[in-house]
Amino acid sequence: MRVPTATYRLQLGPEMSFDRACAIVPYLAALGVSDLYLSPIFQARSGSTHGYDVTDPTQISAHLGGPEGFARLSSALREHGLGLLLDIVPNHQAAHEENPRWRAVLQAGRHSPAARFFDIDWNPPWPGLEEQLLLPVLGRRYAEALRVGELRLHWDDDGFALHYYDRRFPLNRQGWQAVLDAVIEELPQHIDAALHRAIERIARQVETEALTLDAAAHQLRALLGVFPELEQGISRAVERFDPGSGEEAAQRLDRLIAIQHYRPAFWRSAIGQLNYRRFFDISDLAGVRVEDPLVFDATHRLIVELVRSGQVTGLRVDHIDGLADPGAYLEMLQRRAWHAPDAQPAPGGLSGYVVVEKILTGDEALPEEWPVAGTTGYEFARQVTRLFLHPEGSARLYAANTALSVAWSAWAEVERRTGTTELSPGQPPGSVTVRAVTGHQTSEVPTFAEVADQARRQVLRELFGAELDLLASRLARLAQRYPEGRDLTAGELCRALFEVTATLPVYRTYRSERPLRPADRASIEHALAEARQRWPEGEPALAFLETVLLAREWAGEEWLGFVRRWQQLTGAAMAKGVEDTALYRDARLLALNEVGAEPDDGPLAPQDFHRWCGSRLERWPQSLNATSTHDTKRSEDARARLCVLADLPDAWQAAVGRWRDAAAPFRAMVDGEPAPEPAMELLCYQSLLAAWPLDPAEQDGFSPRLQEYLVKAAREAKLRTSWLDPNEPYERALARFVEALLTDRQAEPFCRDFHCFWRPVAFHGALTSLAQTAIKLTAPGVPDLYQGCELWCFSLVDPDNRRPVDFARREAALRQLHARGDHPVLASELLETWEDGRIKLHLTTRLLSLRRDDPELFGSGSYLPLASEGSRAESVVAFVRQRGKRWSLTAVPRFTARLVEWEDGLPARRYPLGQPIWQDTALVLPSGAPRRWQCRLTGERVEATGEEPPRLPLAQVFARWPVAVLLAEE
Repeated sequence: MRVPTATYRLQLGPEMSFDRACAIVPYLAALGVSDLYLSPIFQARSGSTHGYDVTDPTQISAHLGGPEGFARLSSALREHGLGLLLDIVPNHQAAHEENPRWRAVLQAGRHSPAARFFDIDWNPPWPGLEEQLLLPVLGRRYAEALRVGELRLHWDDDGFALHYYDRRFPLNRQGWQAVLDAVIEELPQHIDAALHRAIERIARQVETEALTLDAAAHQLRALLGVFPELEQGISRAVERFDPGSGEEAAQRLDRLIAIQHYRPAFWRSAIGQLNYRRFFDISDLAGVRVEDPLVFDATHRLIVELVRSGQVTGLRVDHIDGLADPGAYLEMLQRRAWHAPDAQPAPGGLSGYVVVEKILTGDEALPEEWPVAGTTGYEFARQVTRLFLHPEGSARLYAANTALSVAWSAWAEVERRTGTTELSPGQPPGSVTVRAVTGHQTSEVPTFAEVADQARRQVLRELFGAELDLLASRLARLAQRYPEGRDLTAGELCRALFEVTATLPVYRTYRSERPLRPADRASIEHALAEARQRWPEGEPALAFLETVLLAREWAGEEWLGFVRRWQQLTGAAMAKGVEDTALYRDARLLALNEVGAEPDDGPLAPQDFHRWCGSRLERWPQSLNATSTHDTKRSEDARARLCVLADLPDAWQAAVGRWRDAAAPFRAMVDGEPAPEPAMELLCYQSLLAAWPLDPAEQDGFSPRLQEYLVKAAREAKLRTSWLDPNEPYERALARFVEALLTDRQAEPFCRDFHCFWRPVAFHGALTSLAQTAIKLTAPGVPDLYQGCELWCFSLVDPDNRRPVDFARREAALRQLHARGDHPVLASELLETWEDGRIKLHLTTRLLSLRRDDPELFGSGSYLPLASEGSRAESVVAFVRQRGKRWSLTAVPRFTARLVEWEDGLPARRYPLGQPIWQDTALVLPSGAPRRWQCRLTGERVEATGEEPPRLPLAQVFARWPVAVLLAEE
């Protein structure tokens, strides 16, 4: 199995085709990565910016360059010795007529061979949807869209279809029959009898299914070439269904639509009546049934070909939690892609390099039985971020900001949803004891767990009502098989599902034909206990649900189908409730408001980080180590700046107070409340601090970026605006607030104050980023670089983090660094010019080349934590990697703003170097470790002192550079 030494994630799209990717392959090879890590490459919707809306997984995207372009990229990768880690999307495809299989389902309904590809319930519990597929595509209610003529019958080269603006929905056979009958009636009296007979023959063959509809369209086109007068008959027939022609025509079109296999509906209908599984709450992405072997083979044929040809050397599986049976899918993927037909699987079932996008919560572990190398690395980002949060500073910051952010948000949520609060006249929002919508009493200071619980309940109600109803109807059918279930109402069962889903502590469990894993049983039992506490009167329904979810033995296909569909929902509820809602409501300290992390995680002690790294080496040494991805809420460099705030909580609190005063003229009142409210304002200041560019050329264009981000954050928070119900006056007020802060003359005092505070935070944030980069590149796991992050990158959530990357600048900087080689003054020069980002590039390329030169040392070498002693012992993290006689040592500082002198109430922008900073602090080397070392980054030599065990004085380790990666010279 080929295992990468380091990957580089590249986002393909309109501005990054295969040929443009091909052009940067030499740069990536020179940088030192071993594998290009590509976003999806298969045919997606026209204009797709990301490739996850696949329309045909059997074709390489024509928009990106087609098979020819991909072949050129593959050739370039081979020429430079790089592998290709490919992102694949088995869970869903575009629910769009550009998708040939989706189009076939629209035309032929459940009897189409393509119907088995999609998770569709053809007999949902809602009247009027039997044997029909709901299409929530209309911008207004169906009757209005029909009345104003937005829905129209059209004839084109592909046949008769229902059009809605640029959308085209094919007619089924019954629809064709109705239109052809109208064509026959509208043919001119003097028409050639041969034409009349030809049309009637086509109509009969359509009715008897002797002719495909594509063939019928082809024959009509052929007839038009011979009989031009047919065009008039078709046009007049189409006019019969034109609502603009009058009420009778509108009714005729309504009847035509009613007999189709789909039902066009107002987009909001998806909230309560959608009868196909989708990706999260995105109705444009339909769930695919890859658990069906036929579907798997059809959708993975090209993937398998690319792997077996060697063009693809590894796979990243998107949204593994969306699949019906992730374990079985991964086993099949290994068998199909890497095993010869008669070959036996490798030990552990892992023959090819596969990583999964899996979000782990708390102490949750990846299922040991999955045949994968690991995850895409969100858990690494979580742990390394926690490592750089000062314990005391974080605690003070959280306590001080709670009244300003979390409590206000929770209070506002209750007021918005219930119209009442428990506030006394004049009582500030921050002091309220909040009672959640469910009636659950929260604490005086809401924890993030309480905020997240409230958010999950909200999204289950507002986004996943249809999914809950479908599950409840399945559960009701199951209940009729058991005496204890026959008296339960659909409402009781739905409430039981709601309560258990809302309190499940993990994204999902993995029940299949196999027995329930102990970890999954514990998670379900926890959710049931929480549900019983919240809803004690629901014991009969909860007890029955417990019987179903915790069944110790196989209970039939219907039972398994229900359990699988429930498990597919819980991950979506967690993702939308926590990642896309709660993380935008808690603005205390945004460093841990990240995918795979939670604000309440808090700081991580070095010994706990070392323990975690040791466990990773033992079980998942080939898992990705990510610090930025296309899905992170902010980039690694932006997050590192936020960590610095925990080093100076008092200065930060004072700055926020001053800024709120200075910004008072720019706040508006919307719906009787300030806009922005305190929590959103705090989020705004942190986002500005985290993402404000170092390059003055980028600062002028920053205001629109922050405006877009703040509006998106507010919609995700779902408190005063949302994607479902945009509050335009509020959103305009947010945008004006940002614009005024950054451009209004009256904001000059704020801007001066902000820049004074930002400069030291940016400097020490850069040191934190260098430290976490050094750890990522040398710790157990495979380091993953997100596009552009080898230089400074201060981006916010997508689409901000998917802006084009200036690769020409990066290539030029790398050539310059390589030309200088080991020049003794280079390291010092990079310290002086740190703002241009070359210092991070130097660190990155040096360590990547080190990994590439010695893959065994960093891939399977032992991991030895190093203890520190002395007055600055808490401010360093260090470890050794060792394999045989080869040793490397990584040492990085943390809390650097607390190490240097302060000037005017803020930390100085000085590097924590030498004896004045590190004083008596030293690293304690393991017994038998080498005594002489050389720094890979500066060329400096360091020698241990003292008897066994030897010590490395940090005044020497950090004599010239703020991070160190040493190689043993003995």
